[in-house]
Amino acid sequence: MKLALKKFKINAPFPTTQCGHMTQTFLVNEFKDDLYGRMVSIIDNGQVYYHIVYDLLGLKESYQNRVKDYLKTKVNDPFTLVVSSTHTHYAHDNQNEAFLDYLYDLTVKEIDSLEYHEYDKLYVRFYQEHFNKVGRSRISGYESNLEYLGVTEIAADEAGEEVLLNLIIHNVHPTILSADVKFFSSEFPGCALRELEKKYPKQFFMYCTGAAGDISTRFSRKDQTYDSVIELGGVLADEIERIKQRSDTYKPLNFAIRNTEVPYEHEIKDIDISKLRDGLSERELITVNYGKIIRDKMKGKEDTLEKHALITAVKLSDLTIIYFPNELFSDYLNNIDPERTMVATYSNGYAPYILPIGFKYITYEMFLDTLSDKTKKDIANTLQTIDKGEIWKTEKQ
Repeated sequence: MKLALKKFKINAPFPTTQCGHMTQTFLVNEFKDDLYGRMVSIIDNGQVYYHIVYDLLGLKESYQNRVKDYLKTKVNDPFTLVVSSTHTHYAHDNQNEAFLDYLYDLTVKEIDSLEYHEYDKLYVRFYQEHFNKVGRSRISGYESNLEYLGVTEIAADEAGEEVLLNLIIHNVHPTILSADVKFFSSEFPGCALRELEKKYPKQFFMYCTGAAGDISTRFSRKDQTYDSVIELGGVLADEIERIKQRSDTYKPLNFAIRNTEVPYEHEIKDIDISKLRDGLSERELITVNYGKIIRDKMKGKEDTLEKHALITAVKLSDLTIIYFPNELFSDYLNNIDPERTMVATYSNGYAPYILPIGFKYITYEMFLDTLSDKTKKDIANTLQTIDKGEIWKTEKQ
């Protein structure tokens, strides 16, 4: 088994707009903290796996396919590539072609420079818990109770004395800062990783955002300043460190990958905003109106919407990690057992919110969700199938 790890800075050398809020129309060239790409590659039994996580809002599947096309010229064995984003709203515009070209050139250069280390055996342990000190439901009057923090460690020895890789998955929107900040930032996930890297300088850390469609820091942050980014980043880092101190044993790493797709059926129905609930904040009312504008623009353009979800399931012994493109609401985590499955979103592309069937709260997110109930049932069933292990019974795709 071979393992390669790489961290590289992705700060663009030219100004771009940010991405994540409709009001971010100004050019920015200041970095409050650096933006990074983090990459892991595993080679095992003739299968090659690449996972890249960028400090960005999200990247379309077309970007992932572009990197795949490059890998086809470099890798002889079958390979799988997953591209994820931390979903920071304060990074480079993910539709800026000049930046995407810069990012692509930088990424293939880093792929070419990967250095693999060979191990007779690798070992893994993981733990996932309910954790809502950083974020919880951002929708007034609606509680989730499905906020999860998962930490997966891969080590070179059974005792865990040489931990090589930490993969963290937490389903909270990294949106502490206000929309008008004139600098780039990796937000609280980047802050947490910096603290952990200082405490564990020989270990590699990656962070993915989970099913956070309805989860944010809205009711956890003191304000929307960078001081709050540091504060909540520290809270997250402390909890991750506490999890790492657990006495759970490491198990030999058995590695497997499966890809599957869910076809998308879209229905752009009118939403009656006269039925808005009382007590919504001014910001919620503003974003609902933004959502209505976006939905009106979608009408008649169904052919431009996503045709499918590419889902990658990665099995690490007793743990399965599901990589999914859309901004899933946390309710979809009811389809998995958190003691054996984690879900990372903003992966294998980037696509809009998916609310639960029958969701009754009129929110901004509702206007961006165009999927039919049938498609949502298919997504839930797919998550259940993967969680129960049935996907591993199929021939490798």
